Amino acid sequence: MVWCLRHPGAFAESFLRKTEGFPFEDLASQPALLDMVGDDAEQVLVFARKRQSASMQAALLWRVVNGFAERHLLANPRTASVRQEEFIDAREDTAARLLAFVGGSRTPALRRFLADKFGSTEIDQGSGSYTSRDPRMAAEKWRVRLSPEDAAIVREMTGPLADRLGYGEDSWPR
Repeated sequence: MVWCLRHPGAFAESFLRKTEGFPFEDLASQPALLDMVGDDAEQVLVFARKRQSASMQAALLWRVVNGFAERHLLANPRTASVRQEEFIDAREDTAARLLAFVGGSRTPALRRFLADKFGSTEIDQGSGSYTSRDPRMAAEKWRVRLSPEDAAIVREMTGPLADRLGYGEDSWPR
């Protein structure tokens, strides 16, 4: 399993732009699944009963998904994690680490793919494929698109988990 993480602000910006909301009532209606979300179960029930703001929904969903992964997947040696920023900041090292994890080999086609898809210099204009955009701009567009109020809500609601997953206070400046 390769667990891919996005910054909570980036997740929230996409959520707000792409969806009308998340059906927390679907989670709340599945007791076994609800048991697996840990401390977030009570808040899922609250959100299922009364629709909350989109930024609050995004923050809770990020926390539920990534909290589950942290509790149930990360400790497993058959799980590797990668943050989106790792591909941006250290593309070659990150690719080598993931290839070693899955037992893959570096081929000329893979080298071309990485250079083409993660080395683009095109400016992100919000359309087209994420794999043909400037990776830094695609990952950080939330900083200008997410309102300061929404960013504050997401930061507050994802807090300690975001910190543990590498999205500490220094990852939030706008």
